[in-house]
Amino acid sequence: MGGEGAEAILQRVEKATEVLALQHVSPDDIAVLSQTLDELQSLIVTFRVQRVLELSGPQLMQAGADLYNAPRAALKALVETEKTKKQEDEQIKTFPRYLLAVTRFVAAKIMDLSLICSKGGGQDAGVKRSNHFMDECIDVLRSFGRVGMLMLESASIDCGRCEEYLKLAKEALSSSLQLWSRIGLAHLTKFKQGLELEDVVDDLWDFCMDRMLVPYKSCYAKELLDLMKSVSDGFHRSNQHELQTPFVEEALRVCDSLETNGDESLARLVDAFKQRVLVNFLQSLCATADTERAEACYQLIPANREPKILLLMVNLYIDANDFEKAQQLLLLLFQQDNLDDSIEGARSYAQGLSFSEDGLDIYRHLLYNYGDSSFEINLDIACNLALDENKRYQAMDEIKRLKDVALENEQYEADKYHCLCWVANIL
Repeated sequence: MGGEGAEAILQRVEKATEVLALQHVSPDDIAVLSQTLDELQSLIVTFRVQRVLELSGPQLMQAGADLYNAPRAALKALVETEKTKKQEDEQIKTFPRYLLAVTRFVAAKIMDLSLICSKGGGQDAGVKRSNHFMDECIDVLRSFGRVGMLMLESASIDCGRCEEYLKLAKEALSSSLQLWSRIGLAHLTKFKQGLELEDVVDDLWDFCMDRMLVPYKSCYAKELLDLMKSVSDGFHRSNQHELQTPFVEEALRVCDSLETNGDESLARLVDAFKQRVLVNFLQSLCATADTERAEACYQLIPANREPKILLLMVNLYIDANDFEKAQQLLLLLFQQDNLDDSIEGARSYAQGLSFSEDGLDIYRHLLYNYGDSSFEINLDIACNLALDENKRYQAMDEIKRLKDVALENEQYEADKYHCLCWVANIL
């Protein structure tokens, strides 16, 4: 009985693949495919319950894979037909979307059946403890995932069969959950003997991310990265600094998996995502004065010479009274062609050293890099000196000097001269 059932499945799979290979589709072909798929689903239900199928696992798995790939050309043709919106105007030239979607659903069920009823199957079979069996399980899980996405996509296109698509999507999810439970923690503990349960669960999560979720989701990588980016931005806006650390760890793990997947088109997306998320993380680390981890995070940022990032690190070192490292990054910041951030960094540095000679000396380096903006820089020095009671007269002298220069040099606009007069009156 089992052998006959196995042969019946193979015969119907072969028949369905032959029909799907036809270039010119007639109503009779559609009827044949529909009937064949119904028969296959009936056989799958029967043998899934009885578990008497006698067929080598690879043979049945291959049959499912062949059937899964068979509607590929028809799906492409259907998409083109839908784009040109000629379905109603022309005679039928492609299989209905619903039949193509059901074909892939049935194919995934056949592959799932091969894992349950293959010859020598059973809970204690050694093959089911092998890495090969694990790889097959993941392949079938990915197939169910793709089938589920196809059903959801089809439900919004072929609205007349919306409920049927959603029912199949739900069944695909249910089959995935059952398959995942058969893999289970018990299987992983065979490879992770002696570890605590928490370690095993962590390994299970890593396994799910690295081998199941990210690889088959590569075509949805942009949506996945955008979603994680919005989560990171939300943490940043609400100052939830403690949540950034575990989130960034998982986010970088996803990035590693995407990069390992070898899709060069994702490289820019991944780099942009890392930049945004790591900068958010760096801001959290600076807000909590976690210098050690901030330094490690800074090294991971792809474009870590952006002025705002350098300014963050400068202020972190100033707050930690590490003026040597602050000066090193300030000199790097001065080379980035951003006067506003450079002046702000120099001001923070000088203020951190109480506007001492060593602190004010940083402006000499700033003037070297921004000689054309000497007016703005010297005015900033004078205004900062004015904040210190002991240096107020020094500030007034600097303002007078700048006024004289402004009067003598026609390159300074009148508004700059009036600005100096206003500051002098305040002093």
